[in-house]
Amino acid sequence: MPAPTHFSFFMEMLLVTVRDTIAECAESAYESLDCRTACEMMMFDSQDELVRFIAKLHSDWAITDGRIFFNSNVQMRSQQIPGVRLISENLIYATELERIV
Repeated sequence: MPAPTHFSFFMEMLLVTVRDTIAECAESAYESLDCRTACEMMMFDSQDELVRFIAKLHSDWAITDGRIFFNSNVQMRSQQIPGVRLISENLIYATELERIV
């Protein structure tokens, strides 16, 4: 089995991908998030690393009093999902499928 040092490049790429995914999900799920919690979620060793990550990839986020405040455009986008219409269409599809079977 190859030494773990051979995997470090891929592990770093995987970590970046996981952090980006967690950041996108956190942005959609929360209005704001405590910096300490964000560090734990995104597997950063220090808040300085978190601040550099935000400055580099998420400049629209704001850090105030130890909290990250996310851009509200993402939340507005999630509020525009036509839930009632989707439920209606799914019920129609289920009814049609039941008729076929």
